[in-house]
Amino acid sequence: MTNLSQALCSIQNAQQAHRRSLSVPFSKLVWSLLKILLVHGYIKGFFRQKGSINIFLKQNEEGKGLRKIQQISRSKQRVYVSCKKLPTLENGLGLLILSTPKGVCTSQQAQKNRVGGEILCQVF
Repeated sequence: MTNLSQALCSIQNAQQAHRRSLSVPFSKLVWSLLKILLVHGYIKGFFRQKGSINIFLKQNEEGKGLRKIQQISRSKQRVYVSCKKLPTLENGLGLLILSTPKGVCTSQQAQKNRVGGEILCQVF
């Protein structure tokens, strides 16, 4: 299991169990993903501690907490899109997070920068 899939699964499980914090192994990809989640208000915060990342989750009653996080690309089945074929989410709710040549970003940022890439996950 890759660090990204392990982190996404851990975040989803901790959110469903109403935990306030969790720890996942460090990787640059997970760090970039967490920056996006923090900016968009899905998590409270995170910090690095000796090879792991501690994440503080928001609960649904505190506002815009995570409801669902779903991995799209997997290690054996990668999903790539061009900037012209970026999918839109239902009613614009949620985020689509991509790994592009310009770094990890949301689908809106990828459209602005006119780049495509690998779809990592969907967040609601």
